[in-house]
Amino acid sequence: MVTYIVKRLGSTLLTLLLLSIGIFMLIRLIPGDPVVAMLGEDATPERVADLRAQYGLDQALIPQFLNWLGNVVTGDLGQSVPTSRPVADLILTRFPVTLVLALFATLLTIVVAVPMGVAAATRRGKLTDKTVLLTSLVGISIPSFFLGIMLLLLFAVRLHWFPTFGFRSFSEDFFGSLRGFVLPAVSLGALYLAIVARMTRASMLEVLSQDYIVTAEASGLSRLRIRYRHALKNALIPVVTVVGLNFGALLGGSVITEQVFNLPGLGTLLLASIDRRDYPVIQAIVLLISVIYVVINLLVDLLYGFLDPRVRYAKN
Repeated sequence: MVTYIVKRLGSTLLTLLLLSIGIFMLIRLIPGDPVVAMLGEDATPERVADLRAQYGLDQALIPQFLNWLGNVVTGDLGQSVPTSRPVADLILTRFPVTLVLALFATLLTIVVAVPMGVAAATRRGKLTDKTVLLTSLVGISIPSFFLGIMLLLLFAVRLHWFPTFGFRSFSEDFFGSLRGFVLPAVSLGALYLAIVARMTRASMLEVLSQDYIVTAEASGLSRLRIRYRHALKNALIPVVTVVGLNFGALLGGSVITEQVFNLPGLGTLLLASIDRRDYPVIQAIVLLISVIYVVINLLVDLLYGFLDPRVRYAKN
């Protein structure tokens, strides 16, 4: 198991290196010059050249990348070109909002989708199963921005159950801030809730058809014990994979949701930075989300061994 962990860590570091190269190069393909975007079209060539030299944009791509990668390894994410503020400070002020939103959506997915999938699998072909399948189909089909607007119109504008727009920090109003995250979390997590519900149903159906489940039923064990102690644990392996990978996708996919609900998270910062051609901020945000995604993938892979000893044995 230790050897496997070391190998996975090595492959993770290689993946992060390749990701950093891809992020750096692809961002350079964005049309426009960040210095010209900041100074305006009327700026003198001398002023443009001085500012490009100040931020190292006058160097070739390889020296720029090596300097940036070296600074990232030491924890220095650079400075924003338009504002001259440290990129780390900008991210630290926005990341908690996106993180809480992703956690809310993930919690919603686990609490709602897994019981839905189990209920559908144990009542296959009945009304419960058909309702879950129809609900998940709607969740997969409806766009998140449209769902967010409909939720705002119904629960915020008409019923006044939740705030319409804006954000309150937890230090100012804890419960008010929680209420402000409910609708964005539902809008963001609806797609992944539907996916996890269908995945749980399919996985449970496969496990319930196994011989050891039939033997357990024949031995007189209660249905609840068979479903939740024996079947669900083994059915959770593909579900854990989907939930873990979805969390990384939620962090990167919150851009539209944050725009609809006017949340000051990483998504709004990323869009503003793209508009201003702010290379250091764009690189840092995309790299951060990529690192989280890769690390979660690693943790989910290692979690397999605790859920199913057969996986741990195979890896050894």
